[in-house]
Amino acid sequence: MAGSWISGRLPLQTIARVALGVGLLCASFVLIRAILPQMTTQKLWPLRLGVLTAGLSVGLTVTSVMQLGMSGLPKPLAGAGAGAIQTMQQVCMAASIALSFALYGQALATRPGLEAASVMLWLQITSTGGAALLAATLLHGRPLLHRKDEA
Repeated sequence: MAGSWISGRLPLQTIARVALGVGLLCASFVLIRAILPQMTTQKLWPLRLGVLTAGLSVGLTVTSVMQLGMSGLPKPLAGAGAGAIQTMQQVCMAASIALSFALYGQALATRPGLEAASVMLWLQITSTGGAALLAATLLHGRPLLHRKDEA
């Protein structure tokens, strides 16, 4: 929720907010991956920073992606466009969760729990890193900050 609130207040282009959000999400996965080897059931508090950053970045990214997807649609298609975006978002999230836990299940067969989680995090790091690079590439050559149209 905080990420969505922050997203609307950043003076960045929508694609720049997407790049920032996905980049922060990738950074949170890297942070969690770095913290993971030192984790014990008595020492879970460092994980909170990574999870908090991930949640903040997801709020920032999802709001910006919705704005980006809806910005070019004519008003008569807004309802259908919003439904299509929501459907694709749900399908992609379900596929991502299924792929992540399939990989985690495979890794659990041969590794202890934290090492298996580390394998799953590498999938998250590479996929979000790729998305951040794609968003940054799309942003290349565009002005970063919003500029008001001159009247």
